[in-house]
Amino acid sequence: MPPLIQDTLTWAWAYVQHVVIMFYWAWVPSFLAAALLSARYRPALAAITLRERAGPRAFWAAVGWGMASGAGRRSGLETARRLWEQGVPDHVVLAFLVASQGLVLYSLVLFTLLIGLEFALGVFLGGLVMIGLLRLLAPARGPGSERTPDAPAEAAVPRPETWRTLVCSARGWGWVVRDAGRYVRNVGLSLIGGLVLGALVLAVDTRGYWIFPQWMGDETLGAALAGSFLAPLLSVALFLAPGGNLIVASSIWKTWTLAYSGLISFVLMSLLHPLTVRTLVRDHGTAMGWRLVLAIYCSAALGGLAVAGLFETLGIEVTHVPWFRELVDKLMMMFPFTMWGAPGGGMRGM
Repeated sequence: MPPLIQDTLTWAWAYVQHVVIMFYWAWVPSFLAAALLSARYRPALAAITLRERAGPRAFWAAVGWGMASGAGRRSGLETARRLWEQGVPDHVVLAFLVASQGLVLYSLVLFTLLIGLEFALGVFLGGLVMIGLLRLLAPARGPGSERTPDAPAEAAVPRPETWRTLVCSARGWGWVVRDAGRYVRNVGLSLIGGLVLGALVLAVDTRGYWIFPQWMGDETLGAALAGSFLAPLLSVALFLAPGGNLIVASSIWKTWTLAYSGLISFVLMSLLHPLTVRTLVRDHGTAMGWRLVLAIYCSAALGGLAVAGLFETLGIEVTHVPWFRELVDKLMMMFPFTMWGAPGGGMRGM
């Protein structure tokens, strides 16, 4: 077997062990919490968005709906198109679209497990900045048709009205299981592709073939600016979001190629997939569609810079040593089986 392929398979297996085995005590309750929150609130937030259509209540409901949606690329775009057709203003639809592709609860949990809480927090804060900037930068088309919107699929199905209904009944747990399955179904192929490409990035870097300049990973203003505006261009070409792009991002961080702001922009820019561009141009016309594309690009780049600037102002440091490393190490020693996923004896292929 060629050494590069062998190294790629080794890194891919290491990723699986790292997340699934070493952190089973974290991802099992975290994914369960995400499924509970999504099953409980997603239909209600969808109904609020469709009922209100405009105003702060609809805007923030759209953000919450996107975070709880667990949407894949096509399903998220299809929901956005339906909202546009039903006359929901652009800034509300874009808020849903950004949240459904970059701020999904399951994805934030996965990013935390991959490289740390500081990165999931950065994506969340950067996503909120991106949504706010899009409200200012995106060309306003205004509400479309004034017809009464059809009930969205989320609001049409039965939903748990209380936490007791959700947690204390077999039907409620059925909703929870279906919600988690929905996310896996939507992003499963993306995660597999991201696992392979992320492992390949580490294999190439290990063998000294990595072509990107190391100065972009420096903690300087020039590196932050370059990474924030150049990393999104790489993200556009990967075709892996939402889901698999997080594994690739974590591998790029491990190569010391990008500063923190660039990595956050990389993840946020995953919204701007060629399929998204085609949808925006087709549904909004060529001129307005490309203006929306430019607005998304600028808001993603500025979102990463804004979070890095905020952390710098507050004196919060992000390094290649994750936050709470000592606490996490102690917790891993407390739980059984975690060392089966550790380097050395537990990783039989290494």
